[in-house]
Amino acid sequence: MKTDVDVSSGERIMNTQVVPRAESNVRAAGEGRESELARRDSEGRFRLMADAAPVMIWMSGTDKLCTYFNKNWLDFTGLPLERQVGNQWSEGVHPDDLERCLDTYCRAFDGRQEFRMVYRLRRFDGAYRWLLDTGVPRFESDGAFDGYIGSCIDITDQKRVEEALRASEARLRFLLESTHAIPWVADAQTRRFTYVGPQASELLGYPTDDWYGDDFWALHIPPDDRKATLAFRHEHGSREAAIPTISLTTGCSRRTGAPSGSMTS
Repeated sequence: MKTDVDVSSGERIMNTQVVPRAESNVRAAGEGRESELARRDSEGRFRLMADAAPVMIWMSGTDKLCTYFNKNWLDFTGLPLERQVGNQWSEGVHPDDLERCLDTYCRAFDGRQEFRMVYRLRRFDGAYRWLLDTGVPRFESDGAFDGYIGSCIDITDQKRVEEALRASEARLRFLLESTHAIPWVADAQTRRFTYVGPQASELLGYPTDDWYGDDFWALHIPPDDRKATLAFRHEHGSREAAIPTISLTTGCSRRTGAPSGSMTS
């Protein structure tokens, strides 16, 4: 009888220990499944939004290797995801931009800093397009670093406009600086010169840098002409359409003091 009681008592003790532990394991397993389902649901929503975004999106892990590219990126390059992940995406970067591109990325990554860079990436048709790439570090809720996420936009058309503008400005500068007149540009509000042709120092003797000082032009008008000239400028300077013609005519028709103190016209 004593043995039966002991055994029965032992079973009861065992049951009181096993049941709570089993319930705890079941609860933990359930929470783990819910957490995993929530994570997958979150990733699914992110990928859906990323694929619908009008920009190219990429992500990388803590090892600097890329793990994700959205549909726009894949459509742009014409390559599947497995041909882009890791470092493979860099194979499409223009050779002249590759070193600078990777250096910018790695330095920002090591410093956990946001970065912006411009480089050319090969499109599916073989043409290189200019991209503006912006990347920011990702962090977990506990502050742990989790890699980077970035977006790219195609700025090729903008670059072409900028290049055409620079070429146009270069041609205009060449034409202006080939004349015996003094071409100049001034700020409409401050009246300070923002550009003066090299003829200024050649014809009048003042160093080019001096022309960019406050009221340089006004201070070097002979006293007899200064009041009338400044009044004329004040009257016509607010008429934007008339500024180029009237101001240039005024500057050329008035006498200007040369460094020696002599007057030129």
